[in-house]
Amino acid sequence: MRTFLLLLTGMLAVSSAYAGECDFIQFNRCESCDSRFAFEVGSDEACTYLCPNRETNYEGSGSSVLRINCALKECPKEFPYKSPYGSCFATPHEAEVADYEAGEEFAKKENTNNDNIISDNSQEDIICPPDKPLQRWDGACFACDEEKAVRIPSDCNIDKDCEDICPNRTILYWVGGNVPSVPNCPPDKPLMDDEGICYACDAPIVVGLRWNERLCERFCPDEREGNDVCVLKRDKK
Repeated sequence: MRTFLLLLTGMLAVSSAYAGECDFIQFNRCESCDSRFAFEVGSDEACTYLCPNRETNYEGSGSSVLRINCALKECPKEFPYKSPYGSCFATPHEAEVADYEAGEEFAKKENTNNDNIISDNSQEDIICPPDKPLQRWDGACFACDEEKAVRIPSDCNIDKDCEDICPNRTILYWVGGNVPSVPNCPPDKPLMDDEGICYACDAPIVVGLRWNERLCERFCPDEREGNDVCVLKRDKK
């Protein structure tokens, strides 16, 4: 019963959050294709599928990590200078030091406040209360219906044993660190990719799930299949 109520609450919150128009949804936020900031996608196809006015670049990629940035093809006149990642800025200097401002933009999607930290315990001894079972990496506790992404303890990323804490949320695993727990995508676009972007199960593109292959079957078992990428089943094409 508790699990059902959590799922129902999450679905109602999702319906309310997306009542307006969205070009796409990332980390539980409506986003515009006209934003001057580049964002990461899980596959090359995803960028122009989501936003025909954007293109990909691979700035920030390394020998073991592929970073696919989705950036405006042309910057607006008031922000004409591109950073290496493709975000648009008003001056060349701002474009050169763009990482800070882009980080501030992402912070809007992530809960970074300290209001919910339990200060009378060491981080190792913290046990979150039943009404706020979701623990952030620094010991802060949140309700499962927290609207923003919450970066969870690294043990959850390593052991993958925190899935049942909040069934209405999706954990996006990575090669290491404090990975985000994000509210599930809305019912009409239930499939979340590696970068927290939501897709319909019948989206005619490759959806990148490099470290989160379980999400393909979890959200679209009848329509899609795959491992590091999630594709339409042959009989669904």
